[in-house]
Amino acid sequence: MNRAGMRLHRPERIKPLISPPAAASVLGAGRSGIAAAHLLLNRDYRVYLSDSRDDDMVRKDCQAVIELGAQVNLGGHDPARLADSDFIVISPGIDDRMELLQRIEIKDIPVFSEVELAYWFSPLPTVAVTGTNGKTTTASLIGGILQAAGIRCQVAGNIGRPFCLAVKELKDEIVLVIEISSFQLHTVKSFHPQIGILLNLSPDHLERYGSVDEYYSAKFRLFENMNENDLAILNADDPEIELRAQGTVKCPVVWFGSKNSDKSLAFVKDEAVWLQLEKGDAVRVVGFNEIKLRGYHNLENILAAACAATACGAPVEAITQGVKSFTGLPHRLETVADAEGVTWVNDSKATTVESVLRALQSFSGPLVLIMGGRHKGASFKPLETELRLKARRLIALGEAAEIIARELGSSCRVELVPGLEQAVARAREAAQAGDTVLLSPGCSSFDMFTDYEHRGEVFKNIVLRMSGYGPH
Repeated sequence: MNRAGMRLHRPERIKPLISPPAAASVLGAGRSGIAAAHLLLNRDYRVYLSDSRDDDMVRKDCQAVIELGAQVNLGGHDPARLADSDFIVISPGIDDRMELLQRIEIKDIPVFSEVELAYWFSPLPTVAVTGTNGKTTTASLIGGILQAAGIRCQVAGNIGRPFCLAVKELKDEIVLVIEISSFQLHTVKSFHPQIGILLNLSPDHLERYGSVDEYYSAKFRLFENMNENDLAILNADDPEIELRAQGTVKCPVVWFGSKNSDKSLAFVKDEAVWLQLEKGDAVRVVGFNEIKLRGYHNLENILAAACAATACGAPVEAITQGVKSFTGLPHRLETVADAEGVTWVNDSKATTVESVLRALQSFSGPLVLIMGGRHKGASFKPLETELRLKARRLIALGEAAEIIARELGSSCRVELVPGLEQAVARAREAAQAGDTVLLSPGCSSFDMFTDYEHRGEVFKNIVLRMSGYGPH
Protein backbone atom coordinates (compact mmCIF):
# COMPACT_ATOMS: atom_id res chain seq x y z
CA MET A 1 0.00 0.00 0.00
CA ASN A 2 1.53 3.28 -1.13
CA ARG A 3 -0.97 5.70 0.32
CA ALA A 4 0.63 8.25 2.62
CA GLY A 5 -0.02 7.77 6.29
CA MET A 6 -1.24 4.18 6.05
CA ARG A 7 0.65 2.94 9.08
CA LEU A 8 0.08 2.82 12.80
CA HIS A 9 2.96 4.16 14.85
CA ARG A 10 3.65 4.41 18.56
CA PRO A 11 3.01 7.91 19.93
CA GLU A 12 5.76 10.10 21.25
CA ARG A 13 5.82 9.92 25.03
CA ILE A 14 4.41 13.06 26.53
CA LYS A 15 4.45 14.43 30.02
CA PRO A 16 1.18 15.14 31.81
CA LEU A 17 0.17 18.76 31.35
CA ILE A 18 0.02 18.93 35.16
CA SER A 19 2.26 16.52 37.08
CA PRO A 20 1.71 14.80 40.44
CA PRO A 21 1.38 15.38 43.34
CA ALA A 22 -0.95 18.13 42.09
CA ALA A 23 -4.49 18.39 43.47
CA ALA A 24 -7.16 17.15 41.07
CA SER A 25 -10.92 17.56 41.40
CA VAL A 26 -13.10 15.06 39.58
CA LEU A 27 -16.71 16.11 38.94
CA GLY A 28 -19.11 13.22 38.51
CA ALA A 29 -18.88 9.79 40.14
CA GLY A 30 -20.17 7.76 37.23
CA ARG A 31 -18.07 5.22 35.37
CA SER A 32 -15.67 7.72 33.81
CA GLY A 33 -15.32 9.80 36.99
CA ILE A 34 -14.54 6.78 39.15
CA ALA A 35 -12.04 5.54 36.55
CA ALA A 36 -10.38 8.97 36.42
CA ALA A 37 -10.10 9.07 40.20
CA HIS A 38 -8.54 5.59 40.27
CA LEU A 39 -5.96 6.51 37.63
CA LEU A 40 -5.08 9.77 39.38
CA LEU A 41 -4.64 8.04 42.73
CA ASN A 42 -2.54 5.37 41.05
CA ARG A 43 -0.27 8.15 39.72
CA ASP A 44 0.10 9.89 43.10
CA TYR A 45 -2.23 12.84 42.61
CA ARG A 46 -4.33 14.20 45.45
CA VAL A 47 -7.96 13.62 44.52
CA TYR A 48 -11.26 15.26 45.42
CA LEU A 49 -14.29 13.51 43.87
CA SER A 50 -17.81 14.93 44.01
CA ASP A 51 -21.24 14.18 42.61
CA SER A 52 -24.63 15.85 42.84
CA ARG A 53 -26.17 12.44 43.61
CA ASP A 54 -26.16 10.85 47.04
CA ASP A 55 -27.64 7.36 47.15
CA ASP A 56 -26.61 3.84 48.06
CA MET A 57 -25.41 3.02 44.56
CA VAL A 58 -23.07 6.00 44.18
CA ARG A 59 -21.77 5.52 47.73
CA LYS A 60 -20.91 1.92 46.89
CA ASP A 61 -19.18 3.00 43.69
CA CYS A 62 -17.05 5.54 45.59
CA GLN A 63 -15.94 3.21 48.39
CA ALA A 64 -12.83 1.90 46.64
CA VAL A 65 -11.43 5.37 45.86
CA ILE A 66 -12.16 6.50 49.42
CA GLU A 67 -10.08 3.59 50.67
CA LEU A 68 -7.26 4.67 48.34
CA GLY A 69 -7.26 8.17 49.83
CA ALA A 70 -9.68 10.24 47.76
CA GLN A 71 -11.76 12.89 49.48
CA VAL A 72 -15.37 12.36 48.37
CA ASN A 73 -18.34 14.70 48.59
CA LEU A 74 -21.82 13.48 47.58
CA GLY A 75 -25.00 15.49 47.21
CA GLY A 76 -23.21 18.48 45.69
CA HIS A 77 -19.88 20.04 44.77
CA ASP A 78 -17.83 22.10 47.26
CA PRO A 79 -16.70 25.35 45.55
CA ALA A 80 -13.93 25.84 48.11
CA ARG A 81 -12.44 22.43 47.34
CA LEU A 82 -12.64 23.11 43.61
CA ALA A 83 -10.93 26.46 44.10
CA ASP A 84 -8.00 24.66 45.75
CA SER A 85 -7.53 22.35 42.74
CA ASP A 86 -4.70 22.53 40.26
CA PHE A 87 -7.02 21.10 37.60
CA ILE A 88 -10.53 19.70 37.22
CA VAL A 89 -11.63 16.54 35.36
CA ILE A 90 -15.26 16.47 34.25
CA SER A 91 -17.45 13.56 33.19
CA PRO A 92 -19.17 13.71 29.75
CA GLY A 93 -22.50 14.53 31.37
CA ILE A 94 -21.14 17.71 33.00
CA ASP A 95 -21.08 20.90 30.95
CA ASP A 96 -17.79 22.78 31.33
CA ARG A 97 -19.83 25.98 31.05
CA MET A 98 -21.93 25.18 34.11
CA GLU A 99 -22.40 28.08 36.54
CA LEU A 100 -20.21 26.48 39.23
CA LEU A 101 -17.18 26.40 36.92
CA GLN A 102 -17.69 30.06 35.99
CA ARG A 103 -17.27 31.34 39.55
CA ILE A 104 -14.47 33.86 39.80
CA GLU A 105 -12.36 31.68 42.11
CA ILE A 106 -12.70 28.63 39.82
CA LYS A 107 -12.99 29.82 36.21
CA ASP A 108 -9.24 30.03 35.56
CA ILE A 109 -8.52 26.47 36.77
CA PRO A 110 -7.84 24.14 33.79
CA VAL A 111 -10.71 21.76 32.97
CA PHE A 112 -10.06 18.48 31.16
CA SER A 113 -12.09 15.50 30.01
CA GLU A 114 -11.41 11.98 31.23
CA VAL A 115 -10.13 11.19 27.72
CA GLU A 116 -7.50 13.94 27.98
CA LEU A 117 -6.39 12.64 31.37
CA ALA A 118 -6.08 9.03 30.14
CA TYR A 119 -4.02 10.15 27.15
CA TRP A 120 -1.35 11.61 29.44
CA PHE A 121 -0.52 8.11 30.68
CA SER A 122 -1.21 5.95 27.63
CA PRO A 123 1.89 4.39 26.01
CA LEU A 124 -0.02 2.89 23.07
CA PRO A 125 -1.10 4.15 19.65
CA THR A 126 -4.75 5.13 19.61
CA VAL A 127 -7.52 4.72 17.04
CA ALA A 128 -10.22 7.26 17.94
CA VAL A 129 -13.75 7.02 16.54
CA THR A 130 -16.29 9.85 16.60
CA GLY A 131 -19.36 10.95 14.66
CA THR A 132 -23.02 11.58 15.37
CA ASN A 133 -24.08 7.99 14.74
CA GLY A 134 -22.42 4.59 14.62
CA LYS A 135 -19.48 5.23 16.96
CA THR A 136 -19.98 2.26 19.26
CA THR A 137 -20.70 -0.19 16.45
CA THR A 138 -17.65 0.95 14.48
CA ALA A 139 -15.27 0.89 17.46
CA SER A 140 -16.50 -2.58 18.43
CA LEU A 141 -16.18 -3.82 14.85
CA ILE A 142 -12.62 -2.51 14.58
CA GLY A 143 -11.81 -4.36 17.80
CA GLY A 144 -13.30 -7.57 16.41
CA ILE A 145 -11.36 -7.31 13.16
CA LEU A 146 -8.07 -6.62 14.96
CA GLN A 147 -8.73 -9.62 17.19
CA ALA A 148 -9.31 -11.76 14.09
CA ALA A 149 -5.98 -10.48 12.76
CA GLY A 150 -4.14 -11.35 15.98
CA ILE A 151 -3.55 -7.66 16.79
CA ARG A 152 -4.06 -7.31 20.55
CA CYS A 153 -6.22 -4.32 21.46
CA GLN A 154 -8.65 -2.86 23.96
CA VAL A 155 -11.86 -1.10 22.96
CA ALA A 156 -12.76 1.64 25.42
CA GLY A 157 -13.97 5.23 25.81
CA ASN A 158 -17.58 6.32 25.51
CA ILE A 159 -18.49 2.72 24.69
CA GLY A 160 -18.88 1.96 28.42
CA ARG A 161 -15.32 1.07 29.45
CA PRO A 162 -13.60 4.36 30.36
CA PHE A 163 -10.32 5.21 28.65
CA CYS A 164 -8.74 5.77 32.09
CA LEU A 165 -9.65 2.24 33.15
CA ALA A 166 -8.20 0.78 29.96
CA VAL A 167 -4.92 2.65 30.51
CA LYS A 168 -4.74 1.60 34.15
CA GLU A 169 -5.29 -2.08 33.29
CA LEU A 170 -3.07 -2.42 30.20
CA LYS A 171 -1.48 -5.84 29.77
CA ASP A 172 -0.04 -6.93 26.44
CA GLU A 173 -2.18 -4.83 24.08
CA ILE A 174 -0.48 -3.01 21.23
CA VAL A 175 -3.28 -0.60 20.25
CA LEU A 176 -6.24 1.13 21.89
CA VAL A 177 -9.52 1.73 20.03
CA ILE A 178 -11.43 4.61 21.64
CA GLU A 179 -14.98 5.80 21.07
CA ILE A 180 -15.08 9.51 21.84
CA SER A 181 -18.02 11.93 22.07
CA SER A 182 -18.22 15.63 21.32
CA PHE A 183 -18.51 16.31 25.07
CA GLN A 184 -15.19 14.55 25.66
CA LEU A 185 -13.55 16.30 22.71
CA HIS A 186 -14.78 19.69 23.88
CA THR A 187 -12.17 19.86 26.65
CA VAL A 188 -9.19 18.01 25.17
CA LYS A 189 -5.86 19.86 25.06
CA SER A 190 -3.06 17.46 24.11
CA PHE A 191 -5.08 14.37 23.09
CA HIS A 192 -3.47 13.06 19.91
CA PRO A 193 -4.74 9.85 18.27
CA GLN A 194 -2.65 8.25 15.57
CA ILE A 195 -5.77 7.33 13.58
CA GLY A 196 -8.87 9.54 13.81
CA ILE A 197 -12.21 8.50 12.29
CA LEU A 198 -15.15 10.85 11.69
CA LEU A 199 -18.15 8.78 10.59
CA ASN A 200 -20.84 11.38 9.92
CA LEU A 201 -22.33 14.67 11.09
CA SER A 202 -25.94 15.59 11.76
CA PRO A 203 -27.49 18.03 14.27
CA ASP A 204 -27.38 16.70 17.84
CA HIS A 205 -27.02 17.88 21.45
CA LEU A 206 -28.46 21.28 20.59
CA GLU A 207 -29.73 21.47 24.17
CA ARG A 208 -26.05 21.82 25.16
CA TYR A 209 -24.40 23.51 22.20
CA GLY A 210 -25.29 27.00 21.09
CA SER A 211 -25.48 26.00 17.43
CA VAL A 212 -24.98 23.15 14.99
CA ASP A 213 -21.69 24.76 13.97
CA GLU A 214 -20.44 24.64 17.55
CA TYR A 215 -21.32 20.95 17.78
CA TYR A 216 -19.60 20.13 14.48
CA SER A 217 -16.52 22.11 15.53
CA ALA A 218 -16.28 20.03 18.71
CA LYS A 219 -16.22 16.88 16.58
CA PHE A 220 -13.37 18.23 14.47
CA ARG A 221 -11.25 18.79 17.57
CA LEU A 222 -10.40 15.10 17.14
CA PHE A 223 -7.85 16.15 14.50
CA GLU A 224 -6.49 19.23 16.27
CA ASN A 225 -3.16 17.72 17.37
CA MET A 226 -2.68 15.22 14.56
CA ASN A 227 0.26 15.66 12.17
CA GLU A 228 1.91 14.28 9.04
CA ASN A 229 2.63 10.96 10.75
CA ASP A 230 -1.04 10.32 11.53
CA LEU A 231 -4.09 9.39 9.51
CA ALA A 232 -7.64 10.77 9.29
CA ILE A 233 -10.38 8.48 7.97
CA LEU A 234 -13.34 10.50 6.67
CA ASN A 235 -16.74 9.89 5.09
CA ALA A 236 -16.72 10.88 1.41
CA ASP A 237 -20.53 10.74 1.30
CA ASP A 238 -20.97 13.42 3.97
CA PRO A 239 -20.76 16.87 2.33
CA GLU A 240 -20.42 18.63 5.69
CA ILE A 241 -17.33 16.58 6.54
CA GLU A 242 -15.77 17.13 3.12
CA LEU A 243 -16.32 20.88 3.36
CA ARG A 244 -14.97 21.30 6.88
CA ALA A 245 -12.02 18.96 6.42
CA GLN A 246 -10.47 21.20 3.77
CA GLY A 247 -9.33 23.84 6.22
CA THR A 248 -9.23 21.81 9.42
CA VAL A 249 -7.55 18.43 8.93
CA LYS A 250 -3.77 18.83 8.51
CA CYS A 251 -2.75 15.16 8.57
CA PRO A 252 -2.97 12.69 5.65
CA VAL A 253 -6.54 11.62 4.83
CA VAL A 254 -8.15 8.51 3.38
CA TRP A 255 -11.84 8.41 2.52
CA PHE A 256 -14.59 5.81 2.62
CA GLY A 257 -17.89 6.01 0.81
CA SER A 258 -20.67 4.12 -0.88
CA LYS A 259 -19.37 4.83 -4.38
CA ASN A 260 -16.38 3.36 -6.19
CA SER A 261 -14.01 6.22 -6.89
CA ASP A 262 -10.33 7.04 -6.81
CA LYS A 263 -11.07 9.05 -3.70
CA SER A 264 -12.23 6.15 -1.51
CA LEU A 265 -10.05 3.50 0.10
CA ALA A 266 -13.19 1.51 1.03
CA PHE A 267 -16.32 1.60 -1.12
CA VAL A 268 -19.40 -0.33 -2.25
CA LYS A 269 -19.75 -2.05 -5.62
CA ASP A 270 -21.80 -4.99 -6.92
CA GLU A 271 -23.59 -5.58 -3.59
CA ALA A 272 -20.28 -5.91 -1.74
CA VAL A 273 -17.68 -3.98 0.27
CA TRP A 274 -14.35 -3.41 -1.47
CA LEU A 275 -10.91 -2.07 -0.52
CA GLN A 276 -8.71 -0.24 -3.01
CA LEU A 277 -5.29 -1.13 -1.57
CA GLU A 278 -3.42 0.21 -4.57
CA LYS A 279 -4.67 2.69 -7.12
CA GLY A 280 -6.71 0.70 -9.61
CA ASP A 281 -6.26 -2.56 -7.67
CA ALA A 282 -9.42 -3.28 -5.67
CA VAL A 283 -10.15 -6.39 -3.62
CA ARG A 284 -13.59 -7.65 -2.60
CA VAL A 285 -13.97 -7.86 1.20
CA VAL A 286 -17.48 -9.13 1.91
CA GLY A 287 -20.85 -9.41 0.19
CA PHE A 288 -23.99 -7.78 1.53
CA ASN A 289 -25.58 -11.22 1.98
CA GLU A 290 -22.74 -12.21 4.34
CA ILE A 291 -23.22 -9.22 6.65
CA LYS A 292 -25.32 -9.81 9.78
CA LEU A 293 -25.82 -6.12 10.64
CA ARG A 294 -29.25 -4.79 9.67
CA GLY A 295 -29.55 -1.54 7.75
CA TYR A 296 -27.77 0.10 4.84
CA HIS A 297 -26.33 2.69 7.20
CA ASN A 298 -24.19 0.00 8.81
CA LEU A 299 -22.24 -0.24 5.55
CA GLU A 300 -20.81 3.16 6.50
CA ASN A 301 -19.55 1.69 9.77
CA ILE A 302 -18.09 -1.36 7.99
CA LEU A 303 -16.29 0.80 5.42
CA ALA A 304 -14.74 2.97 8.14
CA ALA A 305 -13.74 -0.06 10.20
CA ALA A 306 -12.12 -1.68 7.15
CA CYS A 307 -10.02 1.45 6.57
CA ALA A 308 -8.91 1.59 10.20
CA ALA A 309 -8.09 -2.10 10.37
CA THR A 310 -6.06 -1.84 7.16
CA ALA A 311 -4.09 1.07 8.65
CA CYS A 312 -3.40 -1.07 11.72
CA GLY A 313 -1.95 -3.84 9.56
CA ALA A 314 -4.89 -6.25 9.41
CA PRO A 315 -4.97 -8.36 6.23
CA VAL A 316 -8.07 -8.47 4.06
CA GLU A 317 -8.83 -12.02 5.20
CA ALA A 318 -9.12 -10.87 8.83
CA ILE A 319 -11.35 -7.94 7.83
CA THR A 320 -13.64 -10.36 5.99
CA GLN A 321 -13.73 -12.71 8.97
CA GLY A 322 -14.34 -9.89 11.45
CA VAL A 323 -17.21 -8.39 9.45
CA LYS A 324 -18.87 -11.75 8.78
CA SER A 325 -18.81 -12.74 12.45
CA PHE A 326 -20.00 -9.39 13.84
CA THR A 327 -23.63 -9.66 14.91
CA GLY A 328 -24.11 -6.15 16.25
CA LEU A 329 -24.58 -4.76 19.74
CA PRO A 330 -27.49 -4.65 22.18
CA HIS A 331 -29.99 -1.79 21.81
CA ARG A 332 -29.08 -1.17 18.15
CA LEU A 333 -31.77 -2.60 15.85
CA GLU A 334 -31.81 -5.62 18.15
CA THR A 335 -34.59 -8.12 17.47
CA VAL A 336 -36.24 -8.89 20.81
CA ALA A 337 -39.08 -11.24 19.87
CA ASP A 338 -41.34 -12.48 17.12
CA ALA A 339 -44.80 -12.95 18.55
CA GLU A 340 -48.21 -13.24 16.89
CA GLY A 341 -46.61 -12.44 13.55
CA VAL A 342 -45.13 -9.16 14.86
CA THR A 343 -41.38 -8.48 15.13
CA TRP A 344 -40.26 -6.39 18.10
CA VAL A 345 -37.03 -4.40 17.67
CA ASN A 346 -35.05 -2.54 20.34
CA ASP A 347 -33.17 0.48 18.96
CA SER A 348 -32.88 2.37 22.24
CA LYS A 349 -29.42 3.65 21.28
CA ALA A 350 -31.11 5.78 18.59
CA THR A 351 -31.04 9.07 20.50
CA THR A 352 -30.87 11.36 17.44
CA VAL A 353 -33.35 12.14 14.68
CA GLU A 354 -30.80 10.98 12.10
CA SER A 355 -30.44 7.60 13.81
CA VAL A 356 -34.24 7.14 13.82
CA LEU A 357 -34.30 7.99 10.12
CA ARG A 358 -31.66 5.35 9.46
CA ALA A 359 -33.64 2.83 11.47
CA LEU A 360 -36.83 3.56 9.52
CA GLN A 361 -34.92 3.14 6.25
CA SER A 362 -33.83 -0.33 7.39
CA PHE A 363 -37.40 -1.68 7.18
CA SER A 364 -39.71 -2.04 4.20
CA GLY A 365 -42.93 -3.25 5.82
CA PRO A 366 -45.46 -1.49 8.06
CA LEU A 367 -44.15 -0.16 11.37
CA VAL A 368 -45.47 0.86 14.73
CA LEU A 369 -42.87 3.30 16.01
CA ILE A 370 -42.28 4.16 19.67
CA MET A 371 -40.47 7.47 20.18
CA GLY A 372 -39.81 9.96 22.94
CA GLY A 373 -37.75 10.93 25.94
CA ARG A 374 -35.85 14.14 26.61
CA HIS A 375 -35.75 16.41 23.57
CA LYS A 376 -32.23 17.23 22.35
CA GLY A 377 -33.22 20.29 20.35
CA ALA A 378 -33.32 19.00 16.76
CA SER A 379 -36.46 19.03 14.62
CA PHE A 380 -38.29 15.74 14.06
CA LYS A 381 -39.50 16.91 10.63
CA PRO A 382 -36.89 14.88 8.64
CA LEU A 383 -38.85 11.74 9.62
CA GLU A 384 -42.04 12.79 7.83
CA THR A 385 -41.51 11.06 4.48
CA GLU A 386 -40.54 7.68 5.93
CA LEU A 387 -43.41 7.82 8.40
CA ARG A 388 -45.96 8.56 5.68
CA LEU A 389 -44.70 5.54 3.73
CA LYS A 390 -44.30 3.03 6.55
CA ALA A 391 -45.82 4.00 9.90
CA ARG A 392 -49.10 2.44 10.93
CA ARG A 393 -48.89 4.42 14.16
CA LEU A 394 -46.45 6.53 16.13
CA ILE A 395 -46.59 6.21 19.91
CA ALA A 396 -44.90 9.06 21.78
CA LEU A 397 -43.90 9.29 25.43
CA GLY A 398 -41.70 11.34 27.73
CA GLU A 399 -40.91 15.03 27.84
CA ALA A 400 -40.74 15.29 24.04
CA ALA A 401 -44.10 13.61 23.38
CA GLU A 402 -46.06 16.76 22.60
CA ILE A 403 -43.27 18.12 20.37
CA ILE A 404 -43.24 14.84 18.45
CA ALA A 405 -47.02 14.94 18.05
CA ARG A 406 -46.95 18.55 16.91
CA GLU A 407 -44.19 18.05 14.33
CA LEU A 408 -45.16 14.60 13.02
CA GLY A 409 -48.92 14.47 13.53
CA SER A 410 -49.61 15.20 9.86
CA SER A 411 -47.44 12.26 8.76
CA CYS A 412 -49.22 9.46 10.60
CA ARG A 413 -51.50 8.79 13.52
CA VAL A 414 -49.76 9.80 16.77
CA GLU A 415 -50.79 8.57 20.20
CA LEU A 416 -49.40 9.93 23.47
CA VAL A 417 -48.87 7.61 26.43
CA PRO A 418 -47.46 8.21 29.94
CA GLY A 419 -44.77 5.52 29.95
CA LEU A 420 -43.01 2.65 28.21
CA GLU A 421 -45.30 -0.03 29.65
CA GLN A 422 -48.31 1.69 28.13
CA ALA A 423 -46.41 2.29 24.87
CA VAL A 424 -45.72 -1.42 24.45
CA ALA A 425 -49.32 -2.31 25.29
CA ARG A 426 -50.72 0.18 22.76
CA ALA A 427 -48.19 -0.97 20.13
CA ARG A 428 -49.30 -4.55 20.61
CA GLU A 429 -52.92 -3.54 20.02
CA ALA A 430 -52.05 -1.47 16.94
CA ALA A 431 -49.67 -3.90 15.23
CA GLN A 432 -50.89 -6.47 12.70
CA ALA A 433 -49.28 -9.68 11.53
CA GLY A 434 -46.27 -8.84 9.37
CA ASP A 435 -45.64 -5.51 11.16
CA THR A 436 -42.55 -4.46 13.08
CA VAL A 437 -42.80 -2.61 16.39
CA LEU A 438 -39.72 -0.43 16.62
CA LEU A 439 -38.46 1.38 19.72
CA SER A 440 -36.29 4.11 18.20
CA PRO A 441 -36.68 7.07 20.56
CA GLY A 442 -34.84 9.94 18.82
CA CYS A 443 -34.35 11.42 22.29
CA SER A 444 -32.12 10.95 25.31
CA SER A 445 -33.41 8.71 28.08
CA PHE A 446 -32.72 10.89 31.09
CA ASP A 447 -36.29 11.98 31.74
CA MET A 448 -37.33 8.43 32.69
CA PHE A 449 -34.24 6.17 32.71
CA THR A 450 -30.59 6.25 33.78
CA ASP A 451 -29.34 5.77 30.21
CA TYR A 452 -30.28 4.25 26.86
CA GLU A 453 -29.20 0.79 28.06
CA HIS A 454 -31.61 0.97 31.00
CA ARG A 455 -34.41 2.06 28.66
CA GLY A 456 -33.61 -0.76 26.24
CA GLU A 457 -33.53 -3.41 28.96
CA VAL A 458 -36.88 -2.23 30.36
CA PHE A 459 -38.38 -2.35 26.86
CA LYS A 460 -37.08 -5.88 26.26
CA ASN A 461 -38.39 -7.10 29.59
CA ILE A 462 -41.85 -5.66 28.94
CA VAL A 463 -41.96 -7.13 25.42
CA LEU A 464 -40.83 -10.58 26.55
CA ARG A 465 -43.33 -10.58 29.40
CA MET A 466 -46.23 -9.50 27.16
CA SER A 467 -45.18 -12.01 24.51
CA GLY A 468 -45.15 -14.85 26.99
CA TYR A 469 -41.37 -15.37 26.84
CA GLY A 470 -40.44 -13.75 30.12
CA PRO A 471 -41.46 -13.92 33.77
CA HIS A 472 -44.92 -12.66 34.69
